[in-house]
Amino acid sequence: IITHPHSDHFGGMISVIDNGFIPKWFMDSGIETSHPVYAELLNRVYTKKVSYKIAQPQQKIYVDESVDIEILAPIHLYPAEVVDRAINNASVVVKLTYKDFSVLFSGDIETFAEMDLLEYKDKLKSTVLKVPHHGSFTSSSVPFLDAVSPKIAIISCGRGNPFGHPHQDTIEKLRARNISIYRTDQNGNITVITDGVNYKIEVEREY
Repeated sequence: IITHPHSDHFGGMISVIDNGFIPKWFMDSGIETSHPVYAELLNRVYTKKVSYKIAQPQQKIYVDESVDIEILAPIHLYPAEVVDRAINNASVVVKLTYKDFSVLFSGDIETFAEMDLLEYKDKLKSTVLKVPHHGSFTSSSVPFLDAVSPKIAIISCGRGNPFGHPHQDTIEKLRARNISIYRTDQNGNITVITDGVNYKIEVEREY
């Protein structure tokens, strides 16, 4: 699943395919983009005869009987002339549930899309939140965080990145809700292990 056609979210996929890992299917939001490298990626999907799917809200993905994976967004493909950073807001959002444990993978959605996701109400509540848009101040609105109500927040961001991610106001909102924070810029690789009831977080390095 490629959440949206920005290179920090799909850039490694061409190398993955070129090195022999051919997925059974490939999914994205279906949003139009002029990104030339993304066009190369879609061309590989076509030439390798990978099944191409466009994410649809409430679509289920079967992996195992005990694991529930549901596409929650994009609810809309937002027009660029109406919504700032429309490609971010059209990110694919996935909810994974395994028994009592759940993770919300939020791509790079921003406040505009977060407000639309509030339609799901209690379905948003998750044990772990992959924090939207690398912890940017344009995401993680108070209503969204309160609806998800995670115990763990995982922020994917590069050390010393030029955007200043994660932004301090996002960190403060997470801390105010007593949400444990893990960051790839500080902790390196972050692994979540669960039996569906209990869970533990393993990190490449402590910070």
